[in-house]
Amino acid sequence: MKFHSDKNQFFIRYLLTQIKLALDMKKYMLFSLLLFFAFSCTTYFPVVDTATTNISVSESVAGENPELLELLKPYKQELEADMSRVLAISDVEMIKNKPESNMTNFMADMLLEEGREYCKKNNLELPVVAYVNYGGIRSTLPKGEINVQKVFELMPFENTMALLKISGEKFRKMADIIAEREGDGVAGMKLGIKNKTVSSLLVGGEKLEAGKSYWIVTNDYVANGGDNMVMFTDPESFISTETSIRDIIIRHMENKTKRGQHISAQTDGRIFYE
Repeated sequence: MKFHSDKNQFFIRYLLTQIKLALDMKKYMLFSLLLFFAFSCTTYFPVVDTATTNISVSESVAGENPELLELLKPYKQELEADMSRVLAISDVEMIKNKPESNMTNFMADMLLEEGREYCKKNNLELPVVAYVNYGGIRSTLPKGEINVQKVFELMPFENTMALLKISGEKFRKMADIIAEREGDGVAGMKLGIKNKTVSSLLVGGEKLEAGKSYWIVTNDYVANGGDNMVMFTDPESFISTETSIRDIIIRHMENKTKRGQHISAQTDGRIFYE
């Protein structure tokens, strides 16, 4: 069966997610019991010989399945309606670039704001910095209407928001990696880069202190050492919010719209070359 549009692909991904969520623990237990009885009551037949053959599948038999498409049609229509739902209006087109860009700045600023809101509600110490890995931003955002589908394209992964407390020494190692990569998404800090090394560094407007600890908000992928961020794997404290970054983006945009605000972002020199 062929699917010729991005919306169909989003639909299949969404449908599979919903199916997975629909399987509760009782169904898993029932399935496990069925497997147990099936294998425990089956006579064992040893394999004495095998034979293989190739079966060619041509374009003539790989077309769309009308019956399946008809079965999925109401779900597809519902999904398309949700995917086309407008979340916010952007005053600018957002494109990622290095050392910084309006896209990376928007993502980092949004994550820092939402991370602080989460901590306020839960009586936790506020993060001073947000870190977003450059490779985790998978698309751009157009000027004008931003719908749900655009957010899925921007953040197709199931990453969640995480908070961690690290030493000033480990914070410096994070800055070293950002400098070596010549940029990433950050908020709450200012980094100067020269020859792929740190030339200057301010955290919350102050010089980094090796003996001080800093709270950072990021995603669970890098918090667990992904993208070579190994300094995050042994933090002083760690909080998993189990809240999807994509859901956070959607909620952030919806709240902006409710307040009558547009979304926007610009470069401001938070990461610069010297």
